[in-house]
Amino acid sequence: MSNGERIAREEATPMVGAMVALLTQHCEWITPAGSYRREKADIGDVEVVAIPKPSLLAHMDELVRNGAIAKKEYTNAKTGKVSFRWGEKYRAFVQGGIKFDLFLCDMDTRGNQLWLRTGPADANEWMMGAFHKYNAPFTVEGGYIWSKSNVQKLHIANETAWFDLLGIPFIFPAQRTIEAYQSLIKWGHVWGDVNRYRPTPKPVEGDKPKNNPYQWEEWLETRKSAVKTPKNATPQKAQWDWAKPFLCNDGLVWVHVGYGKWEKRPQDDCQAKAHLEHYRRLPRSRDAMAFTIQIKLQGWERDERMVTAVRNSLAIIRGGVAA
Repeated sequence: MSNGERIAREEATPMVGAMVALLTQHCEWITPAGSYRREKADIGDVEVVAIPKPSLLAHMDELVRNGAIAKKEYTNAKTGKVSFRWGEKYRAFVQGGIKFDLFLCDMDTRGNQLWLRTGPADANEWMMGAFHKYNAPFTVEGGYIWSKSNVQKLHIANETAWFDLLGIPFIFPAQRTIEAYQSLIKWGHVWGDVNRYRPTPKPVEGDKPKNNPYQWEEWLETRKSAVKTPKNATPQKAQWDWAKPFLCNDGLVWVHVGYGKWEKRPQDDCQAKAHLEHYRRLPRSRDAMAFTIQIKLQGWERDERMVTAVRNSLAIIRGGVAA
């Protein structure tokens, strides 16, 4: 995903944070990717993925004029001509001695673009071949994911949705390797359901009343609420609620907070509520995360037993009693 000189992750972290701070106010969303997100000990160029606000590109031009950042130079080995990568979807620049590659996306592509820019490159290349080899129900074109059945653009809002579409458990960035994907995707692989990621319908000209005072989303909700429930309608199933392994004995729940880290949160915590709603909508993702936390809990329990055993051994050696 990168080339050139490399720098220790610890040394790069403050500079990555400073770069993100420069752009945050002009982005709807922004995050580092590449080897930095995969938590490598040293990194080269830092890939960054962002959803821009309309002011971002002009803001970056102003930063160049002020000397806060500099456009990254590319020199043609044959002609010696210097060029820059400074477009509307991709910009390369240098800030604080680090080279950054900024990739811009939207909410339809955020999930797959973050996955793609996180890498590693060899795994990405293998996956692109796997889409064709194992007959995926979607294609990748122009940065977007398209349904093969009706050539419709899909809405991949986050990586959880993307992994669900791939039909595999979520793989944390630090654990993403070509071997990890090859072990999960083989002949007969069952891909995710593209129908779950079709975008919200847009209003058709003449369908929305001219004198309607609501925005399209509000109007759509009023239309939905106006639909009568059939007399013989099938009763809705009870919604999934917190259960083990997410639910702890003390009533707290395990919540994934990013970068492979989990925290116990109260059930009324805003992040816990968001996870609960997400798990209700995406049961396959819920199952994948349940498998992950089970493995984590087993590892933590094993580590705790080892620590206890070491403490007991030391107490015996010292002639004392373990606490």
